[in-house]
Amino acid sequence: MKELRFLTILLILTVTPLVSQPKAYWHTVHLENWFIGTVPPDSIPFRQITNLILFDGHTFGKSTSPSVPGYFQPPSNITGTYWARVAQLAHQNGVKMELDLGTNVNSEYADVCQAGPGAMQTWAGSVARAIVLFNYDGADFDAEGGRFPINGGMGTMAQLLHDSLAALNPGKKYDITVSCMPNYSDVVGYGISANGAQYFDQVNPMWYDQCNPLADPLFKSSTHGCWGSDSSVGATYEHAGIPKSKIGLGYAVQVYDGCSSCITYFNQVIRYFPGSTIYRDDEAKATWYVGNGHTILYEDEWTTWWKADFIKRKGYGGAMGFCMGRGYLPTPPAGWDRNPAITGMGRGLFGSGPPPIDSVAPLVSLNAPLEGDTVTGIVSLAATASDNVGVARVEFII
Repeated sequence: MKELRFLTILLILTVTPLVSQPKAYWHTVHLENWFIGTVPPDSIPFRQITNLILFDGHTFGKSTSPSVPGYFQPPSNITGTYWARVAQLAHQNGVKMELDLGTNVNSEYADVCQAGPGAMQTWAGSVARAIVLFNYDGADFDAEGGRFPINGGMGTMAQLLHDSLAALNPGKKYDITVSCMPNYSDVVGYGISANGAQYFDQVNPMWYDQCNPLADPLFKSSTHGCWGSDSSVGATYEHAGIPKSKIGLGYAVQVYDGCSSCITYFNQVIRYFPGSTIYRDDEAKATWYVGNGHTILYEDEWTTWWKADFIKRKGYGGAMGFCMGRGYLPTPPAGWDRNPAITGMGRGLFGSGPPPIDSVAPLVSLNAPLEGDTVTGIVSLAATASDNVGVARVEFII
């Protein structure tokens, strides 16, 4: 016979936010080609993204260029072991792989358009064949620098690429996206608005590299001046004629050491984090830390959660992050994710972001046996429990 006098009850709670059926947002991320292997393929957070751009930056190919046959040259290492594995994992996780079409820094797009409609059609055919050949799922224009293109610019190029892909592989939906500078003049000048908006699935402003100590503020701050904000850039794109559903918010995956142009890799400056002080601008929804004389501007799960919330409230289409290798942490501090910005944005967009802090204690009552009861043999235990976020189960430890 055993007298049961003390009973310890362990209550385990599973917090599950009540979320309605989510809208299909995109989360597009650039992965740079110039430091192959910076991010091991198995460490890419595929479940938190929808589109992955092989961002070459003219490193292993010329991308869009008037100086190569067909006006486009894909990266020479696209079939190598690294990118083959990345593409394999992407497709296993339902992530679309996109080719980077190159920048306009040296007026590459402008020169192709200057050569006339025939050259533009040749270019579109070259890009479409490369996409189909490598089993990719779309392509991303990089609208920055150089002269504005004529003959319809990138809008007409997007239309020609769309039609070329449809002719080569009818029935498959390819994504045609553009990463553009955050100004009204750029959206209009590159031909992205008007006819172009019809053929672009995503129009993502490159809003980062901005106002130290704010990497890419979501809102204006009364204490840290900045010429713009993510929210104001979104409004600018609307004013330029881009439908809300095609506007993305750009954010920095890369980090900065001391100024808004001091771009660096997180794994190189995380050594300044131990003993540092973290600062947050609650108005701007921005964060940075100061340690060992360095001010490190970065995005984390808190800043990206607010950006994701803004996207949902405004009815925008999604988010675009640049670029994965610069924000990856092979050995993160305790409690950190290896991809803090990307994972944070993904969780915020796809409904698994950090829940509100739960300060309400659970209520537990033991129904049987009662304290002081004498029991023998097989004993049935019963308890009731309630909590504001729900109860997964109650465990008894005797």
